[in-house]
Amino acid sequence: MLRKSLNRVVLSAVVAVTAVVVQATSARAANTGVIPLTADSWDLFGWPGFGQPDFIATLTQAPDGIQFSGSGFRSTSILSSKAQWDLTNATVYLKWQANGGGTFMAISPSFNPQNTYGTYDASGYSYEFFSSSYYGGSFSTGNQWGGTLLISDNTWYYSRLTFDAIKGVYGATATQNYDNYGGAIVQSWSAYGPLSPTDLGNLQHAHVGLELVDMYAGTSAWGEVGEARVDVQSVPEPASLGLILLVGGGLLRRQRA
Repeated sequence: MLRKSLNRVVLSAVVAVTAVVVQATSARAANTGVIPLTADSWDLFGWPGFGQPDFIATLTQAPDGIQFSGSGFRSTSILSSKAQWDLTNATVYLKWQANGGGTFMAISPSFNPQNTYGTYDASGYSYEFFSSSYYGGSFSTGNQWGGTLLISDNTWYYSRLTFDAIKGVYGATATQNYDNYGGAIVQSWSAYGPLSPTDLGNLQHAHVGLELVDMYAGTSAWGEVGEARVDVQSVPEPASLGLILLVGGGLLRRQRA
C-alpha cells in the first residue's frame, strides 16, 4: 500500500550534547566537528511497513552509539542529523552497523540537503534521495539485490566519503577502521567532477545519516551509528562554485509494491 505522506518521529530525550567545533578562517568557515551520539541530535524518518497505518520505528541510546529500528514488514527507516553541515570540500566519517533480523534489508550512509526524504506525485511514485554511489555505497543483509554488497550482521563498518568541488567524490567503506587509518576496504568507488552549481549548493546545508530500506524483519531489524564526524578543509571562496549531487545522476524513481 502506497503512503501519501512522510511520517516523522519527534524525540524528546534530554541528554548531554558534545560541543561542535567550528573553525573560522579568513576564507570559507570550516564547518568541522563531531555529531553527538545522543537522541536529541538526530531525527528519524520513514515509511510504515505494508498494512501499517503509522510509522512506529524507535530511536534508542545504545552503550556504543545511537540505534534505530524498522517499523514493519518492508518498512524504511532513515536516521538523519538534525544539524546541517557544509560538506563543500569535506570528508565525512561514519561508523555504523546493522542487523537485518535474519533476512533482507538494504543499508546506505546518506546525505540530504533537507530533512524531508520523500514526496509523492499523483501517479503514486516516490521521489526520494535513495542509496547510490553518491551515498557512500550500497549494502544489504540476508542476500544481495541490485548490486548491493552483502555484509555481516552486528559488524562495525567504517565509511569515508570525500567531496571535492573540482575533483569529484571518493567513497570507501572498510572493516576494523577507516580505510585511511589502516582498515580493510570492502567497497570503494569514485565519481569525478567538476560538480554542478546545483549539487554544490545542496552540499552547503546537508544532513548526515544512515538509511535502512525494505526491512523484511520490521521492528526486529535495526541500524546503529557509532561515530559521525565531518572534517572540512578551509579553502578560498571561488568566484563561481559548482558543488555536488547528493544522489548520483539525480533523484531515483522508485515505486513501492
